[in-house]
Amino acid sequence: MLGSGLIKRSKQITIIGRSAYIIVAIILIINHFGIISIIAAQFISMIIIRILSHFSFFTIEIKSKLAQVTAFSKRNIIKAIAPNAVKVGLVYCSGIAVSQFTVFIAPIFLDLTTVASYGISIQLVTILVTISKLYIDTYTPKIVEYRTQNRIEEMRNIFIKGELYFCFIAVVGGISIVLLGDWALNLVKSQTQLLATLPLIGITIFSLLDGHQIIATNILLASNKVPFLKSSLIT
Repeated sequence: MLGSGLIKRSKQITIIGRSAYIIVAIILIINHFGIISIIAAQFISMIIIRILSHFSFFTIEIKSKLAQVTAFSKRNIIKAIAPNAVKVGLVYCSGIAVSQFTVFIAPIFLDLTTVASYGISIQLVTILVTISKLYIDTYTPKIVEYRTQNRIEEMRNIFIKGELYFCFIAVVGGISIVLLGDWALNLVKSQTQLLATLPLIGITIFSLLDGHQIIATNILLASNKVPFLKSSLIT
């Protein structure tokens, strides 16, 4: 979907899927399903994302165009995209390692209540970051177009607007999560609360800074180069 320019639709589907994850998880946790709540919520979330993505991409128009496409050698295509694909893949793997490593080590040192609070907190913050990046993610194809045409000023304008949108949504959403998050969970009679205020603020700030970094890296990737590979692996 990203390659076909359906950036906005892709992000909307991601938000729907993650929102479904939180809703299902909260409902099952309230009904004392334990760890099955997280597994079932993740499964349902992925199914929703897959189904919506499939029907959004494979429209009647796309299917008719695919029927007329002339096939090229897969080996030549892979050879052309492999160098940067590997680099980008390594960058994303390093990012996942940083953000998700705590999921594996937290149960060793923390009790299940704290781990559950961390899980709900990180999901809410992840949704916030996704919404905050929605503007600039939507304009990704236009950024690539401007970069290939060397229209730096237009690309800079999109970046500035995207940063302003990101900062506004991030600040408002972050404050709302910290101040109203537990109230919202109590409203649905959840037995799991968010993390304490200071850790929650720390996670929110870290995630938003990470989202800002992702925006910057996507701008750099528009030039079809990956200059931040070594720094990403080292950090």
